[in-house]
Amino acid sequence: IGNSSFSMCKYLKKVTFPYNSELQYLGNYAFYLSGLEGITIPRHVVKINESAFSYCKKLQKVSFAVDSELKIIDKRAFLNCSSLTKITLPSQINQICDSAFARNSLLKTIEFKENCQLKIIESNAFARTAIQLFSLPIHVIQIGKGAFNCQKLVLFEIVDNSELREISHNVFNEK
Repeated sequence: IGNSSFSMCKYLKKVTFPYNSELQYLGNYAFYLSGLEGITIPRHVVKINESAFSYCKKLQKVSFAVDSELKIIDKRAFLNCSSLTKITLPSQINQICDSAFARNSLLKTIEFKENCQLKIIESNAFARTAIQLFSLPIHVIQIGKGAFNCQKLVLFEIVDNSELREISHNVFNEK
């Protein structure tokens, strides 16, 4: 989907794709400021580009095809989607970029599919969300500054065999 394709389509509520969709990318600002309430990301999408769903304030449900190939969620992809409360990310995800889920004040739950390949969580990725519990996937090697600036966070779990190598300064606050 090209850049800004459905941007500012305030009456757009749902987009569906056939199971055999060959779509690989959701362009920059593809659904920015739209009225989208739910979407299932097709299996061959490997990247959700910058601000693809930013300010979709009615977006409540984002799901991914069972065999999703998604690797990257780009910066501000889901910034300020104020109705989003939960998201389960696919196992092939490798990188969550700067402010990807920031300012989602109702986002309480981030789950990862089994055998998650996530390696990098960039700065402010989950800043200003309502996350209370976060279990770091085993393959994460780097966490950027302010990534978990979440006032409601009470438990951040790192497993014994974690591959974590770098935790930037101020991961849990914005200073």
